[in-house]
Amino acid sequence: MLETLPLSDNTVQRRIADMSTDITDQVVSEIKTAPLGTFALQLDETTDVNIGSVNDEIQEEFIDFVNDSSASDLFEKESLVRFWCKISKSYPHVAEEPLRSLLLFPSTYLCETGFSSLLVIKSKQRSRLNVEADLRCPLANTVPRLTKLVNEKQYQPSH
Repeated sequence: MLETLPLSDNTVQRRIADMSTDITDQVVSEIKTAPLGTFALQLDETTDVNIGSVNDEIQEEFIDFVNDSSASDLFEKESLVRFWCKISKSYPHVAEEPLRSLLLFPSTYLCETGFSSLLVIKSKQRSRLNVEADLRCPLANTVPRLTKLVNEKQYQPSH
């Protein structure tokens, strides 16, 4: 029986794609026709909060935050980081955890940038122990004004 089936790469690939589409269609159909309450959303245990363990002041701040229409408008206009930075002034307890999570990415990026710069600076020919001054330029946020520095230097006069 198996000898009569065509088993070329295209045939097998097409059959797998067809079966995958069929399974997806069946699952979507079952979910759409199922009565409400049949399927439940499963959350990670870290998102499960015992409301009794949360301070009353923080609960009130969170309720105020959820009902603040200006915060909702600000969320639509600002980037995520700027939104939480601005909200932290009005709702410090609510913004504490999102800011802590958002700050991981820039600090990780800066750390990786520092290590990359250190790898460029440190070599067999240049193995000084103290590289603090050498790392200052690659890690600084300010852009050097080279034209101003050059213009301030006095040229070597000819004799």
